[in-house]
Amino acid sequence: MRLFFRGLWLQLRLFVNWLLRRYNPDLDDDLRRYKADKKFHNADKARLRRNKMARQRRAAAKKAKAREATQTQRTPATTPRRRKPSTSNKKAVKSHVWSAKSLLLVTVVVVAAAAATTLVVNSLSHDQAKVVAVSQSPTTNASPSTTPSSASLTTQVAGNTWKMAYGDYLHNRWFGNGIAAIRTAKTKTQAANAANVWLSRVQLDPILLAGATQIFLNKNVQAASLIGKNHLATLKAAQLVAELQLVFANSNFKPAYAPTNGTNSGVDRGHVVSAYYAGVSGNRKAVMATLPSGKKVWIMARCGNPVVIGKSSLPPGKTEQLESKIASQDPFRQGHAPIGGGHNKGNGTGKYIAPSDMKTPSPTHRVNPSSPTPTPSTSATKDPKPTPSAEASGGTQTGAPSPAPGT
Repeated sequence: MRLFFRGLWLQLRLFVNWLLRRYNPDLDDDLRRYKADKKFHNADKARLRRNKMARQRRAAAKKAKAREATQTQRTPATTPRRRKPSTSNKKAVKSHVWSAKSLLLVTVVVVAAAAATTLVVNSLSHDQAKVVAVSQSPTTNASPSTTPSSASLTTQVAGNTWKMAYGDYLHNRWFGNGIAAIRTAKTKTQAANAANVWLSRVQLDPILLAGATQIFLNKNVQAASLIGKNHLATLKAAQLVAELQLVFANSNFKPAYAPTNGTNSGVDRGHVVSAYYAGVSGNRKAVMATLPSGKKVWIMARCGNPVVIGKSSLPPGKTEQLESKIASQDPFRQGHAPIGGGHNKGNGTGKYIAPSDMKTPSPTHRVNPSSPTPTPSTSATKDPKPTPSAEASGGTQTGAPSPAPGT
């Protein structure tokens, strides 16, 4: 039975050594250092033990000599008693062996636990990569039968992360080239798919994700809190994306045109901003989203900018272009004036002419005649005084002086 357990212990040690070498290539160096330290420690302990035993032997010999001298004085014929062999050395050796075995057993248990943890983490990371790939794919159907619940989305947030990057925001747009899926959407299903394509691009940019959260979820978050180490999305960003996906799944989408009196949005100085004035002109092809709260948001195809009716909760700033002015706030009451001067363009009464296309006066331009020179008057007489009227003269003859009072 003893041989069986000894063989089992040997097999366990061989398996643990193989496992350690499998997951720690530097184990040989570590074991070599451990054995050297252990050898030095054992040698030091043996030296101290030998010194102690030598002192004990000297003290015992001294006591024996003293006892022998005392016994010789009392009974010279008697011989000293034989002492039993000391067992202190055997006990020390046994305790050392047991301590070494305990240390080896603890080391084996710790290494086995570390190896098991590594295997579990690798398997979990592989499963999480699959979950990330599935969660990042856009939703292809917005029907109520495939609407995800908040509990299922919350369970997918843990371990869900992706690379994030800042865009170029060309012309203060959300996306410089717009969203092609919104441009070609003609049915409600295509509009829902295009909106999910827009969301899949928004979630890759922390600034745009913060702006979408403000517009669709009415939550004010900082873009810096959505991007973490190595440009990976934080747990907060994953939670917000899950909430946006839930809102989109419960919303109604259809192809539409952004309203001309809507408030546009854009990106200015690292923040998503709202236009100073209401009004949208140009290509207004968009997808209209009716949220569960009843709020309506238009996502334009040309730029990906969301448009709302009324005052937006975003801070004011510069958008992709100067929106059409309100007539009461336009001093010329002609609408949309371009950058760089020239006639107003848009829905106003003026016709836009670029500064480079403006015509200069021709050499044969009409010249106004010179103004005439005033001539002095030649009459030396003064202007006659006006004659008083009949009412002023009291009924007297015209031109006759009035009688003095009392005559």
